Amino acid sequence: MYSKLDICNRALRLIGEVMVSSLDEKTKAAEECKFLYPIVKRETIESYPWKCTRKEVLLRSLYNKNDVTDSEDYNYKFLLPFDCIRVLAVNKGNCFKRDGIYLYSNSSTIKLYYTADVDEKYLTLRLCKIISLKLALELTFSLFGDTALINRLNNLLNIENKKLTQLDSEEGELVNSSIHFNNTSSWLSARV
Repeated sequence: MYSKLDICNRALRLIGEVMVSSLDEKTKAAEECKFLYPIVKRETIESYPWKCTRKEVLLRSLYNKNDVTDSEDYNYKFLLPFDCIRVLAVNKGNCFKRDGIYLYSNSSTIKLYYTADVDEKYLTLRLCKIISLKLALELTFSLFGDTALINRLNNLLNIENKKLTQLDSEEGELVNSSIHFNNTSSWLSARV
């Protein structure tokens, strides 16, 4: 389990910078981490529907079309949860429209599936790795401007992002999977 400080220090290590003991330190590295971290974390969570950030909730409408309405196309208005970053689905396919912190639909009650801004303790290690790589890239821009390091980090980020999003998409999908487990170890096979 990583903390915000752990993720920032991992990013600092990736760029060869000295780790910090607190994001409130009066060092350039700590100040940049404190500023950039929440932006990078939210951007990373928003970029892919990571399973560890998904939530679902049942919402009841604030009003219907018989009341004062903001939308001509939808009958009901809902207030989105405070931690909603990205709406993934509503009632398994119902049409909807998001407008800021509100959602409009033609159902009076909806089941909302969304990406949430979750605490670091709920993030998987692979998602923490992606956040630290993106943070390292941002820190390189702000601290050094080293083009060669930026290119290396960007290549690493692209490789890791592809690999880790694939792993995340496979999680929980083993029922009809083509993944097979070999229970025989190689040294045991060699004895036969």
